Amino acid sequence: MKISILLALSMLIIFSSCGDRQNNTLAGAPANNKASAINLTPPSVGIKLTAFKNVEELQDKLSENGIGVLRRWRGDEIGWMSSSDYFSFGLASNDNGMRNNLAYYLESDNENYVRTVKLVLNINNAAEKGLAINQFKKIVKNTFKSVQLEMPKGIFDGFQYGKEFQATNKNFITSISLDKSKIDTWKLTIETK
Repeated sequence: MKISILLALSMLIIFSSCGDRQNNTLAGAPANNKASAINLTPPSVGIKLTAFKNVEELQDKLSENGIGVLRRWRGDEIGWMSSSDYFSFGLASNDNGMRNNLAYYLESDNENYVRTVKLVLNINNAAEKGLAINQFKKIVKNTFKSVQLEMPKGIFDGFQYGKEFQATNKNFITSISLDKSKIDTWKLTIETK
């Protein structure tokens, strides 16, 4: 008898919790909130870099580095992102009429934190490659300072030879890559673990 009462109560609890999934949100939370009412753990708990846990604060810090303000954090079926406009500098190329430029990109699989910070340099004017590399290095240093991280040793050692870089520690992965096409594109990536 006791077992059948317990079984009936268990079934009642299970069936009462199965209903319209849109109504399955925390009290006071908006209906379009993607967080599950059952999972009360903040989604950024597993993110090891403190600076990446607050999207707006990170956007503000990086926007102070002088290459433009990061746009609103927005999401779609692919993920969440924010970027700055391209910051152009130097003279226009005689070949393509474009100036060298830099931009930030923030990306994540979750709206509550940033997973990856990217800084992209496009060298449109090869005649000013040295100036472009120096500007990139300056903003890389400012980026690490903004997120309160120590720059990995040897990060710039291969620049003069077009050599890429990668370093991993317990909290994040850093890479600098080069994509050679009609223009050279250097990319710094800092990804939190």
